[in-house]
Amino acid sequence: MDEWLRVEQVLMSLPNMNRSVRNMQRLVLGHASEVNLDSQGRIRLSPPLREYANLDKKSVLVGQAKKFELWDAETWDEQRNVWLSEAQDNLETDDVLSQISL
Repeated sequence: MDEWLRVEQVLMSLPNMNRSVRNMQRLVLGHASEVNLDSQGRIRLSPPLREYANLDKKSVLVGQAKKFELWDAETWDEQRNVWLSEAQDNLETDDVLSQISL
């Protein structure tokens, strides 16, 4: 929860006279809701979030260090294939990524 509060503070500290900032505040903060795990350890997402992410039956949970992403399985597979096909070019041409050694 502390990490979320930090994100919320950063977004709210931005100048809301900027249209892009207002839109980001609406999208991120406007859809935020505290949830509890059910008796089987599942998170129940609100219908608007499920609809936005096109989540139906199959989904993929992807860890990203301090956060995770929830994807529709089909969309994840398609997007991952795009990223994999672009990865080699990105590693060679991107100034930031070219400095990383894995």
